[in-house]
Amino acid sequence: MSDIPFVVQQSLLSFTVYCSLHILIWVAAPLLVGKRKFKSLTFEDQIYVPERIISTINALGTGLLGFWMLFVDAPFHGPNILHIWTPLMDIFCAWYFGYSAYDLLTMAFQEHHWTMWLHHILGVMGIIGLVAYNKTAVYPVYFMITEFTAILNNLLWYIKAIRDSDVDANERAKAAGSKPPARAPSALYVQTMHVRGWAFVLLRVWVGPYATYVVYREIGSWSGFARDWMALPAPAAVLGLLAVVVLRRSISCGRRPCLSRRRRRTGNTVPLSRRARLQRSNPKRRDRQPALPDPAVPPRVAS
Repeated sequence: MSDIPFVVQQSLLSFTVYCSLHILIWVAAPLLVGKRKFKSLTFEDQIYVPERIISTINALGTGLLGFWMLFVDAPFHGPNILHIWTPLMDIFCAWYFGYSAYDLLTMAFQEHHWTMWLHHILGVMGIIGLVAYNKTAVYPVYFMITEFTAILNNLLWYIKAIRDSDVDANERAKAAGSKPPARAPSALYVQTMHVRGWAFVLLRVWVGPYATYVVYREIGSWSGFARDWMALPAPAAVLGLLAVVVLRRSISCGRRPCLSRRRRRTGNTVPLSRRARLQRSNPKRRDRQPALPDPAVPPRVAS
């Protein structure tokens, strides 16, 4: 083990820890949410129960580490701010890599839009670039504090999928091989959505511009800022920027992929490909909702 780099050791350790926690929480989930309620969930949501808890742990640890590095340790000062690297960054990159690997493993058992896969793969590529070149650490550190909003995303999922779920409707839908019916959001869900909106404003909106301002302030001029960026190895510059982007979670959708414009307009929250498969397997689903009459066609009059 002494010949294995520290970052690789920590990455393997974090991946093992997260997978072990997932198994333990999965076993204890019937006690945590109720045996009948847990069994009524779809297989995808059953995976989400431990995954959301681990996501909250990761978000809390990442956010606290970001605050420590920015406001307590505070190493990012001076004209060489883009070239500063600390041992804490090795720890963060290793544990983020392990968490991303664990997250990709859970995604393999769920249905996700291809953009979510791209989101995680680019995140892994960004971490590899950061560790390889030890450059541009200041940007990921600032965006680490935005991970606190993932806690609210996970809370919203818990309220909708666990607290406000209709066990009887879930069991009927699961027996029929379909998605549970959509329900009107509860007052708690709406209030939490408002809190999350303000959290995004307070913890996300300003971070990117302010981090750029800090780099400019420490370097002293925009010409120096551009010169330092051009002096970086090209892969480090590109992958560092990718890490800045992919460390953030989706503002409007959290962990789930955003709905397409067509699906937002129609209110259809089931992927079209999956809906088509369900209709082929159960033709009665096509006639579940009666078609509305066409106003352009006059009604027939019985003779």
